[in-house]
Amino acid sequence: MAPATLTGLAQALDQYTNLDSFIDLLSAHLNAPKIHHQAIEHTQKLIHKIINLTPLSTAYEHTPKGKRQLEHYVKNTCGITAKHLARIYRVRQARQLIKANPQLSLAQLALECGFSDQSHLNNEFNAILQIPLLSIKS
Repeated sequence: MAPATLTGLAQALDQYTNLDSFIDLLSAHLNAPKIHHQAIEHTQKLIHKIINLTPLSTAYEHTPKGKRQLEHYVKNTCGITAKHLARIYRVRQARQLIKANPQLSLAQLALECGFSDQSHLNNEFNAILQIPLLSIKS
């Protein structure tokens, strides 16, 4: 907020004696949607599970919020969907594994990173990193 806005709010606070009036005063000046503390906590837990490569269906089951709510919170927090975030981390894991063990077959790499097959791995690799998987593998 601009300093002039804060000064105006501080002066207006003298007129507001109850919490509801105070919230109304502040909400007129705040653009960000209100997110409950628990929602932030659940979102962070979901993102942490995604980062640890927990399948999305399993990650959603371990949070008390609904799938749609969590998807909305992740999108607002990260700027991308939970599914896209999970795709990024799986491709990242594949890239790290292939660098650590270049002799690993593409089928084994796909299996270890949670892809259905090597074609799926290759398609995701191209979509996320925009480079062919075989250029990394060679």
